[in-house]
Amino acid sequence: MAIQARLYSENLTFPFINEDGGGETNLSQNMIENSCCLNDFYLFNLQQQYQQSQYPLENQVSYVDTGFNKPISICSSSVMMNIQKQNQEIEGFISLQNERLRLALQAQRKQQLLTILKSYESKSELLLRQKDEEIKRATKRRIELEEFLRRTDMERQKWQIAANETEAMVISLNNTIEQLSEKLIKTDVEDEGSCCHDDNGENNNMKKKKMMICRSCFNEESCVVMLPCRHLCACESCDVFLHSCPVCKMVKKASIQVSRFDNSSL
Repeated sequence: MAIQARLYSENLTFPFINEDGGGETNLSQNMIENSCCLNDFYLFNLQQQYQQSQYPLENQVSYVDTGFNKPISICSSSVMMNIQKQNQEIEGFISLQNERLRLALQAQRKQQLLTILKSYESKSELLLRQKDEEIKRATKRRIELEEFLRRTDMERQKWQIAANETEAMVISLNNTIEQLSEKLIKTDVEDEGSCCHDDNGENNNMKKKKMMICRSCFNEESCVVMLPCRHLCACESCDVFLHSCPVCKMVKKASIQVSRFDNSSL
């Protein structure tokens, strides 16, 4: 608008008097020329306003008439410099804000990652503690089972040894019983074939009775063999109450009942 006012003032300063003093004669001609110039300037002004409303400021300067290019070009160059400077400042401000925003987003993302890592770390520590406790319980249970298996194996070995010993005792007792039965048979045969069997027979019978009598009650015949000493020294009734052998006083672990032998059966 300042440029337009300047142009308007320059167009209004037309001379009414010539330098030769013939101003009155050319007044009408100058007025006609000035009126034409005013009309042209008015039309130009309207066109300039229309162009200013349609195009940016950089394009407005190129439509000015060549007769007024010098002041407008100076003004436009200063305006362009200011615009460029402002654009540079705006671009610098935008780049600075972008950098700040990038750093802020990076810091926020880092903080979020740290928060997530802390939460996962706490959860992982809890899970690890639970797994450690489970491993400890499983290890303790495994040790208990190994100890139980070891004790069971020891018990099995003991029972195996006891079974072997018992089996050997049974075999030995069977042999002893067979030997005793053979001796009794021989003794009875000798007693029957002897001529003087009165006194000797009674003595032998007394000895046999003493050998076969129960060493606990001294009334019944012995029919129970004590283990592990293998003494035939108790009757069936006394065997229930005896905890040790009546002959050698060894602790009774088991007992075996044998059949009785008499003369009638032989």
